[in-house]
Amino acid sequence: MRCQVLHIRVSWRELCQGVVRELIGSCLLIVVGCGSVLSANFSNPKVFNVTGVALCWGMMIASLAFTLECHMNPAVSFALASTGQIPLLTCALYIVAQCMGTTLGAQILVGFTPKKFTWSLGVTQLAKGVSPMQALGMEFISTFLLLLVVSAANDTSRGTSEQPGGTYMSTSLKSVSSNLVVGLCVSALILFFGPFTGASMNPARTFGPSFITGNWKNHWIYWLGPILGAFTGVVCYHFLFQTPQKSNTREPPVIKNESNGHIPRVEEKGIHCVTLGA
Repeated sequence: MRCQVLHIRVSWRELCQGVVRELIGSCLLIVVGCGSVLSANFSNPKVFNVTGVALCWGMMIASLAFTLECHMNPAVSFALASTGQIPLLTCALYIVAQCMGTTLGAQILVGFTPKKFTWSLGVTQLAKGVSPMQALGMEFISTFLLLLVVSAANDTSRGTSEQPGGTYMSTSLKSVSSNLVVGLCVSALILFFGPFTGASMNPARTFGPSFITGNWKNHWIYWLGPILGAFTGVVCYHFLFQTPQKSNTREPPVIKNESNGHIPRVEEKGIHCVTLGA
């Protein structure tokens, strides 16, 4: 029998640490990620190097996710909260921290980047000829694919020695490989969707530069599309692709009673499990 979703208790210290990590991670993501957009325009204003930008975003996300263990994305936080993996209060505080971090990062870019190249700050915009509904669909699909990969990368039942083809891998090495896979996925999605919508896949990534520049055109697309895509991706992975975890229950230990020869069973307590379903 599988366990019901349990209430997740988070200490105030852990919550504060998580909020600070989200703030710092989101800030650095914008400084380096959107900074790569500005540097691409600086190096060759006539030809935009989307490949370099895609690699920069992917590598930065992989590095920050491994180092700070943060979401840096309201769509990810919302999807995890809606499926019971993090508390709602944690989700709300994370989203606020993420938006504050991206705003701070965009302001930092304004401070040390030549003014002639900071007019856009890498704000995600629709390409000419792309309708709002087409852009909404692209943001939905790209974030959906991203969350499938994120869910698989964080699935503890995958790649273990108990699964077919599984191998023994240290926790640190598995964390590096998982974050690298997510980073490569981000790069691939930017290469495809970037020229059309900017491939945000992250409401906070769009919010910060938009807040500093005052450019809110089609801003709703970059919230609705990623949030719906992230939620759909997490739910689909759970019901269609997640490997059922084996029960951790084992035969209770026994203690031999020397006086009468009987072997009474000792009940074990305090064993809990947390899953997403009934």
